[in-house]
Amino acid sequence: MMALIASVAAIKIFGNERVVFKRESDSGISICGYFIAKLLFQLTQIAILPFIFSVVVYAQIAVDMPFLHFLGVFMGIAWVNSSFGMLFSITFSRNTALLVSVIIPTTFGGFLNGAFPALNTLNGFARSLATISFARWSTEALTILEAQSLPSYKQEDVDSQMFDQGFSKDNLMVDISVM
Repeated sequence: MMALIASVAAIKIFGNERVVFKRESDSGISICGYFIAKLLFQLTQIAILPFIFSVVVYAQIAVDMPFLHFLGVFMGIAWVNSSFGMLFSITFSRNTALLVSVIIPTTFGGFLNGAFPALNTLNGFARSLATISFARWSTEALTILEAQSLPSYKQEDVDSQMFDQGFSKDNLMVDISVM
């Protein structure tokens, strides 16, 4: 859900300003400067949306991991999907960008996250798509962070369940880096 919110919210960052951008760039204003200024201004939105989302979700579900770990994963999800929204807004028309910004996060987040169907049950093509999916890495990161917060007597069950999913407790740094 955070992916969908971030992607759709990011469409307006560049998509609504094609005419303004064309006029400004034709007048000699730095394209790089324009891009950086827009991104710096939007960093607050990219930070606020996952914070609000995380506060609400964290309060509603029973997780043992610290809030900052939970928030960090959702900040990564927002960062990745905001980038997609910005890309779609300058690549496609407004309606098409909105459609693609809904379909891509929903497909990758809903079907290629490695939880269901389990990562180790996916065929070659689906596994390749899951490998490039932000959701696969964020799901594994959340699973590892939650597992680390559980008492030691539950670790054997957690290890078994993670193995059945195709996840590894040793991948946390990989998950964060790829995401």
